[in-house]
Amino acid sequence: EPLPKKPTRSAVLTSLIKTKKALRTKSDEYLTSLPEMTDKRVMKIMEILKILVSAVYSLGSDYVPIVIFKMIRLTLKCGLADSSSYAISVYGLLMYAVLKDVKGACRFGQLGVSI
Repeated sequence: EPLPKKPTRSAVLTSLIKTKKALRTKSDEYLTSLPEMTDKRVMKIMEILKILVSAVYSLGSDYVPIVIFKMIRLTLKCGLADSSSYAISVYGLLMYAVLKDVKGACRFGQLGVSI
């Protein structure tokens, strides 16, 4: 699914809900034992999305959470890529920044480091 042309709070919320729903039943063990991503096209997409996060972060854009949520969902669907640990760690940061979810922030921060 493509990224929205203009990120809105509604688009961020929709993407967050989809991502939380995808992660709802996934244990830490499940996430750390995902297979390695092998689809070179998806691996390249993940790298581009990681670069995009850095580019739009300085603009204060709502694209940051949308892109991170997309990277998480791609990781769940296609396996672990080099940039998956980055996405999982930033997801943890967003759990606190957006939802004030300290437990979730710690969980995903630690998972990002361990992957």
